[in-house]
Amino acid sequence: MHSAVHLISTVVAQVTVPAPDGAFPGADLVTKLVGYGRYLTLILSVGAIFYGGGSWAWSRWGNANAAANGRTWVLGGIAGALLAGLAPTIVNQLFASAGG
Repeated sequence: MHSAVHLISTVVAQVTVPAPDGAFPGADLVTKLVGYGRYLTLILSVGAIFYGGGSWAWSRWGNANAAANGRTWVLGGIAGALLAGLAPTIVNQLFASAGG
C-alpha cells in the first residue's frame, strides 16, 4: 500500500500547470461571462434583500408566515452577496493551499 501511495504522489507531483497567457480561444469571452455572472448574482442578491425586507416589514401587522419567509429572503440575499464577493478570494486561497 505504501508503494502505491508513493507512486501516485510521484506521478501527481510531476504534473505542471502552465500560467494562463490568454492565448487560448475564447479566453476573453470566459472572463467576461464570469464577470457578468458575478454582477448578476450581486443584483439578484440586492433584489432578494429588498423583496425580503419589504415582505418582512409588511407582514409585521399580522402574517407570521410571511415574516419568516421575508427573513429567509433577506438572509439568502446576504449569503448570495457574501459568496459573490468572496468567491475569488476563496478560490485563490484554496488554490494556494493546495500548492498552486
